[in-house]
Amino acid sequence: MKWRKILIISIISTLFLLLYKVIDWYNYNQVFNKSAWIDGDEGFGYPQRKYMLNDLIEHHKIKGLTYKQLVNNMGYARIDSGSYEAYYNVILDYGWDIDPVYSKDLVIQLNRDSVVTGFEIKEWKH
Repeated sequence: MKWRKILIISIISTLFLLLYKVIDWYNYNQVFNKSAWIDGDEGFGYPQRKYMLNDLIEHHKIKGLTYKQLVNNMGYARIDSGSYEAYYNVILDYGWDIDPVYSKDLVIQLNRDSVVTGFEIKEWKH
């Protein structure tokens, strides 16, 4: 009788864990959607980007686009003065601090003609 209860609890726990993993996988594998991608702001983050990032880099053409096409597809990016890189903030986490403790950016490299030559994901943790 005691072993049956332990077995039932183990099975239920395993099912809940599997359900959690399936939901988590689904959330992080959403299809790229421009309006959801641009929803948010640089100071408080973009809540949907982390879920669409995989689809964006795996199924959408980025390399070879002009900056104008990039903006049409993904909205405006942050570009540092004198830089040939465009930054799309994916995750900005402040934790319990006033300053960010973690960030993840999609960094797009551009050439002098404003054509995308490559991209990478950069993470920063304090």
